[in-house]
Amino acid sequence: MKNDFVYLALALLTGALIPIQAATNAAFSKSIGNPVITGLAVFLVGLVGMVLFILLSRISFQGRSS
Repeated sequence: MKNDFVYLALALLTGALIPIQAATNAAFSKSIGNPVITGLAVFLVGLVGMVLFILLSRISFQGRSS
């Protein structure tokens, strides 16, 4: 039950931050002048963040037997 509340709170927070991300991406695109480069930069930063998270959390990618 406690985990459900945490997940609900995280979902609400994530939903509330989406407009902020959109505004930030729009401002970044306007300052760079190229939306394709902006999108590439945003996705590369996300990729680096996820790779660091995976490496630091030591998530195993071993296959599961079915």
